[in-house]
Amino acid sequence: MSRPLVILGLEIAGLIFLMICAILLRHRKLPFLRIAWRRLSAIGDRSGSILLSGIIMFFLGALLTTIHVPVPAVHDEFSYLLGAETFASGRLTNPTHPQWAHLESFHIIHEPTYNSKYPPAQSLLLALGLLLAGHAIVGVWIGSALLAGATCWMLRGWVPGRWAFLGSLVLIFHSHYLFNWGQSFWGGGVGMLGGALLLGALPRVIACPRARDAILMAIGVGILANSRPFEGVVACLPVGLAMLFAWFRKAPSGGRPRPSVRRILMGFFLPASAVLVLIGGAMLYYNSQVTGDPLRMPYMVHEEAYGVCPLFLWQETAREPVYQNEIIRDFHTRIALHAYNVQQTFSGLLSIKGRNLILQVYFFLGGILGLCVAFSLPLLRRSSVLFATGTLSLAWLAEVGVPWTLFHYFSPTLPLLLLLVTLGMRKLRALRFKGARVGRTFFAGLMILHGLGFALSFQEHFSKTERQKKHWAQRRADLLEQLEKRGGQHLVVVRYGPSHTAQDSEWVYNEADIDASDVVWARDLGEKRNRDLYRYFRGRKKWLLSIDKESTEITPH
Repeated sequence: MSRPLVILGLEIAGLIFLMICAILLRHRKLPFLRIAWRRLSAIGDRSGSILLSGIIMFFLGALLTTIHVPVPAVHDEFSYLLGAETFASGRLTNPTHPQWAHLESFHIIHEPTYNSKYPPAQSLLLALGLLLAGHAIVGVWIGSALLAGATCWMLRGWVPGRWAFLGSLVLIFHSHYLFNWGQSFWGGGVGMLGGALLLGALPRVIACPRARDAILMAIGVGILANSRPFEGVVACLPVGLAMLFAWFRKAPSGGRPRPSVRRILMGFFLPASAVLVLIGGAMLYYNSQVTGDPLRMPYMVHEEAYGVCPLFLWQETAREPVYQNEIIRDFHTRIALHAYNVQQTFSGLLSIKGRNLILQVYFFLGGILGLCVAFSLPLLRRSSVLFATGTLSLAWLAEVGVPWTLFHYFSPTLPLLLLLVTLGMRKLRALRFKGARVGRTFFAGLMILHGLGFALSFQEHFSKTERQKKHWAQRRADLLEQLEKRGGQHLVVVRYGPSHTAQDSEWVYNEADIDASDVVWARDLGEKRNRDLYRYFRGRKKWLLSIDKESTEITPH
């Protein structure tokens, strides 16, 4: 918590310094600023800026990966990669393995089939990278590029093109997005992409319902349903209300006439419904293949098999199921329940949600972009600002009732936060002091400061490689590579020491086709139960991997 507060303090100090400089330079002519703005405006006013945004984001993501190749390190990442390998192999799911008790891990179901518990959108994107280039991270680059382009397109529905392009550049050079979500296998990019399509289509279909915009909105809804279902519903509710209010309220005299009912039906409801029916049918079929029930999501199967902590704070905890091993039991009955138990009191709720709010402001805005949002708030009389602040407030209130709150939970409504940033930048640039246009100089300095923050994060990314070598995830990836280079097939039996907990690391994750993989990771369940495991994998070279809090040792077994 101390690091975010220190960085926020430094950014605020930098902003104060910039404002003082802008006031002192208010009578100076700075032609290079005018030239830079004209060139930026010339690019942004063209529709090609949408494509340009995507290209810049794609190549930045690729550049960062060449500096440091990300490896999965979070439980969720391994789950998404399992789904990606399944899709890339041409299957929707995998059969339950006969030795699944030794192979089970977090956020994965093994019965009635073997698959990720999560909705499929993120895994589909990673599968695209596997199919096109053999690397899942390429799917992340593609998703980031689509997001940057969709964000520029979304903003063009609300603000002039030059400001939309500038808003997309703020996202592209947002260090926390690019260095976190843009270089991991579980970020919020997919949910934010769905939100950008949904929210970008809104002002367009309100003004003139057209099939193209209706289809893009429906695709956005489908992405949200298959990435962040709960938060997607929260985002869709105000969008639906805004459309109904705009279409069926009494048109103001002298204002733009409302579209006819026939136009609304033919231009919006029919094309949107057709796309949503297709997406809904695909979701039902996917569920039926994975769980055996079209209305039963894999997430529900996982929670029934493992979950104790409820999804919402007002719900009761579930009865503890029978677990196959102590590590998974510890995660679900102690670690996952901790946040729930603390927030059962008002003081605990206030402490955790307040801390989360500070971290969210730091992650998404910081002092620089936070100032831009503050400048947009006096524009609350505008319908766009009122809608954005209302929807963002609703999204935050919805997360108050959730025990666990991670940054990517807010991804569906983040495009609206970027809209507020862009509107605030417009107002800030028009700022005057004693008749002088100090806003232009201050705004230029603000963008330089934002770019400097990105450059510093880029430098930190260079040094990350050395630190990563000591991380357990890199050690696991290195061991996997070494075993694959030895040739043959291997069985690694993982035995955790008494001081190891589920929070430390998890080594037991396997590919979609377990029997065909070169290396199988399995849990040590005791000599008696291990005999069946050895018998099943009798043709493999056996290894014992002993892991404790401070040590990792592998020996032939």
